[in-house]
Amino acid sequence: MFFLNNLHVISYAEFVAVFKAQLRPYGQRSGIYTLSLMKGPDRPHEMEPIGRLTGHDDEGRLYIGRSGELETRLPLLFSSLKVKGRPHRVGEFWHKHHAVQERCPIDRLKIIVEPGRDPIKLENTALQGYVDQFGECPPLNVRVEKQRVARFRFD
Repeated sequence: MFFLNNLHVISYAEFVAVFKAQLRPYGQRSGIYTLSLMKGPDRPHEMEPIGRLTGHDDEGRLYIGRSGELETRLPLLFSSLKVKGRPHRVGEFWHKHHAVQERCPIDRLKIIVEPGRDPIKLENTALQGYVDQFGECPPLNVRVEKQRVARFRFD
């Protein structure tokens, strides 16, 4: 597992280079990623607690996603946050809702990457764990397909 922050000060090319260098030792191109909210841009190990239905998420998780091709998907996430109109639903949602931009400015966002062989299973496990703990999906997982939500236990 590794993380990327300082998203507000690095270019797309720098992001891609740093990301690929950090991914290479894992030997995996697939996995899951989490977009989290830091307490401040200079505090990458301190996460901002987020109020949820049944408690506070002390890890500040905003979104949990997966990809069979992390080298393609994460640069899309990065560019969608930096430039309106790029194809990742998190960036689309972030740009559309000014309250989200104010509460979660790009200088406080952190991407945590967990490479793995079965991204669907990893994501389902992570999302189910979140639902079990907080009674709902992470706040930016707003467009989770109906058939996937139906598989989560809300008990």
